[in-house]
Amino acid sequence: MLRNNDVAPVEVIPVGNQRGKSVILQSQAVPVYDLKATAGIVELIRDNNSGTHIPIDYLYVPYLPKCDGALTVRGDSMYPLLKSGDMVLYKEVKNYNNIIWGEMYLIAINNDGDEFFFAKYLQKGSTAEHIKLVSRNEHHQEKEFPIRSITALALVKATIRINTQS
Repeated sequence: MLRNNDVAPVEVIPVGNQRGKSVILQSQAVPVYDLKATAGIVELIRDNNSGTHIPIDYLYVPYLPKCDGALTVRGDSMYPLLKSGDMVLYKEVKNYNNIIWGEMYLIAINNDGDEFFFAKYLQKGSTAEHIKLVSRNEHHQEKEFPIRSITALALVKATIRINTQS
């Protein structure tokens, strides 16, 4: 990971494919957002390119799939794969028919007027109208929601863990 405050965001340059899933970029500037400073995850993911959310910094990671942004996760539902404080780099999913089942997503759900935000594996639900959210942590149970309750969805492309705080 490289960081340089004096460098403006660079143009992306495709250099190849990773197992046919996504284009790998030689260089890109991934905006880092502070969820506490934004209006919420739904607006951040959906309006990422609108310019209304100002990143707190940029990540420069070579040979990374195209990402729309990065943020710090909270909670332990994906422990030990993700720990609270880890950073995830994501790509917005606009068409829910393009979900790659079994992959990790950032997902916002509206459940009876309450907004919930998760980092979870997505699996097919018991019916075609439902989606199952699965945790890595065995202490968290699976939960199904109607697909229509999804308010924002982003595929996790990469994670970053800082091991020391000094």
